[in-house]
Amino acid sequence: MEGESYEQQEAEAHPASLDAARLEAEFDVQVAQLLLTPDEAEAEHYVESYGEASNHSQSLTQLDNARAQLIKELSRLQPGESAQPVMEQLIPAFVWPAAKTAITIMGRPKLVSFLGNLLGGLIKPLVGADASSLLSPAIADAGLRIFGLETASASERESLQADPRAVMAEALAATVEETVQEISGFPPHVFENETLLTEAVQEAFENAAAAYFPNSVIKPQLRESHERHAMWTRYPARSPRKRYAKYSEPIPVEIQPGVARDLRTFGGNSLADHLRDQHGAPDGKPYTGKITLYQALPGTRGSTIARAEGFPASQLHPLTPQAAGALLGRNAMMGRRRTPARFLSSPQRLHVNQRLYRIEPPPGRVRHVRSVHSEVLINLLRSEIRLWLYLSEPLCQAISAELGKSASPSVPFRRLKRLVERTSEAFQMALAHGHLPPEILVVSETPNPDGRVHNWMRLAGRQLAAKLREWSTAQIAQYLQNHAEEFRKLCASPKDGVTLRITMTRVPGLEALRAASRGKVTKDLAAGRWPAGTPEFQVVGRAGYAVNRMGN
Repeated sequence: MEGESYEQQEAEAHPASLDAARLEAEFDVQVAQLLLTPDEAEAEHYVESYGEASNHSQSLTQLDNARAQLIKELSRLQPGESAQPVMEQLIPAFVWPAAKTAITIMGRPKLVSFLGNLLGGLIKPLVGADASSLLSPAIADAGLRIFGLETASASERESLQADPRAVMAEALAATVEETVQEISGFPPHVFENETLLTEAVQEAFENAAAAYFPNSVIKPQLRESHERHAMWTRYPARSPRKRYAKYSEPIPVEIQPGVARDLRTFGGNSLADHLRDQHGAPDGKPYTGKITLYQALPGTRGSTIARAEGFPASQLHPLTPQAAGALLGRNAMMGRRRTPARFLSSPQRLHVNQRLYRIEPPPGRVRHVRSVHSEVLINLLRSEIRLWLYLSEPLCQAISAELGKSASPSVPFRRLKRLVERTSEAFQMALAHGHLPPEILVVSETPNPDGRVHNWMRLAGRQLAAKLREWSTAQIAQYLQNHAEEFRKLCASPKDGVTLRITMTRVPGLEALRAASRGKVTKDLAAGRWPAGTPEFQVVGRAGYAVNRMGN
């Protein structure tokens, strides 16, 4: 049942931007496939896809314009004036990407009319001078800290405080926009029952309002956090092209070693890897610091947030319910939204309203090193598998020191075993969610630009992952036993880190998978049995980052 619920969410979450990172990562493999097996239909797919970027840009521009217009119109409304006409005029732009299920069931005109009437009624008590007088002082107070106006000129302070209705209008517009975007996640049966739909929209509105208004004006039972005046604010601050939201208050945190080791971040890496590689945190000790929270808006990648905030995108992590529960304590409700697995592979591939966190590095200890990384290429055409394990410089030095202390490689082997296990876990996640992460590449006779899990992989993917783990761990253990000094010399190189490449040729079972990809399933695969035998192996260590999918 768990897998089924995740697959449903996969279909409901919408990318915040074009997935340029995935296209770049798969370009060499996909081109190789097309060259090996020319297919007119696939060629047409690539030609047609070139228009997607301009269409996306056009939709984003319309959204930006509608957002600016909504703020302007809401700030003009007088107390008691109906907001329904404004809602019906501008809501269509916020159904982005198109809520296909809702439109198919209800039709666009009926959906827009329903949302305009309902949302217009919900915001009516908050529109106008009276509501602004009640709420805007708290918003303005939070705004002074959010926008850094403590050091601003007196005229800038007066401008913010002198126009509370504009501040109110922006918070309302953000609430309305997020509410409309959330309807794309409603299951189909909700749109067939007006009572269910009304309740679902009201709940989405309350959740959005809890984010964009200070807690001091939100009912206690609806608050996301416990900071009195903290709230989410959209950035860039003085631009209509809002690309992300930021929580106004950093949250203190103490991360225990076991928690860091178990929490997964983008690409399946552990939070412990990040703290060691990027913050210089020693293994086995708690990490004390602060966490800053972000939320992706349409048109956003991790690099968009990172560039605006002045840090590398590698410092962003997905705020999953597990991460929020482990790190945020009584503020864990801010991570209640689930993120489908296909948006956990890279900070450059986010969905609309996906939440992220950044652990602020300690003063003077910021590192910009490449983090640990594993990647596998399954080439059905050559019956070959390649697994790359990149060990970051801090991890490499730790393993080298452990190899120097003892003749037994058991302790450093445990560290490398975890990387291989993550590859196996990535297979399991891919099978559950139907999408291959960028770190798992498959070359077959049929190009797969969308990275979808084919039926033949659903049939035998678990067995393949288990065999890959079995074979790889045995080869790593043997390499550390027989080549410890070679590994230590690689770690002593001026280059950062070490890459281990395990090449498996004449792999039992890959011919059967190739046949299955053509629709011819062997009896062994159909019965869940993997063919007997072992591949031929070659393990090569190279100094630095040496992951090359197309090279030798």
